[in-house]
Amino acid sequence: MLGYLPQDFGVYPRVSAYDMLEHMAVLKGVTSRSERRETVEALLNQVNLWNVRGRPLPGSLAECASASASRKH
Repeated sequence: MLGYLPQDFGVYPRVSAYDMLEHMAVLKGVTSRSERRETVEALLNQVNLWNVRGRPLPGSLAECASASASRKH
């Protein structure tokens, strides 16, 4: 599996990791709410962002969350 993350990935400054990943899952065509929840929770756990899932992310953590989204194909 290969994911792509541009250097400037344009994350809104007050969006939480959970909301950002859920939105990206919708964009990738995950229509089932339960499947999105499972996917987002798994990705947050994989990149150790579960504990900060509801908070706006600073730059480096937003980059980490975006990288995790590129892992889901």
